Amino acid sequence: MIRRLAALASKELSEHALVLSLVLCGLACGWVVFLLAVIGAPTTLTYLETHATFVRFALPTCGLALGNRLVVAEVSGRTQRFLECLPMGRHEPLLVKWALGLLVLCGVAFASLALSAAIATLREPVDIAFLAILGTRTGVAVLVAWSFFFAMGLLGKIR
Repeated sequence: MIRRLAALASKELSEHALVLSLVLCGLACGWVVFLLAVIGAPTTLTYLETHATFVRFALPTCGLALGNRLVVAEVSGRTQRFLECLPMGRHEPLLVKWALGLLVLCGVAFASLALSAAIATLREPVDIAFLAILGTRTGVAVLVAWSFFFAMGLLGKIR
């Protein structure tokens, strides 16, 4: 079963590599813009606001794009019929797509948190316990948002 899931994940990564790399480059540029906005703000604003703004605005846009690319494009392109003919459960391709999208979004979100925290330590004290709370909130926000966008992509299939 693990080999099938790994093969499906490899298929998804190779099929969507260009789009994923473009999305990641766009998100990196967006993070820099949010950082510059925080740097230009009054000194009462923390550098960790870069991460909060990034998660609030850029990650949902990325989640929409990933949900469209991973779920909707597969259904409308009719490549899902090929996957349904393979000797595997019907839930396995969905599980791989959900996990792949979650890993991409979590990787981006936690990279944003790490960079924001590293920059924030230059100007203010940053506590490890506070970063753990921010990491938990970030993880839960990404999980909920990605599950929502993935479900909306699947529900669009019903149309």
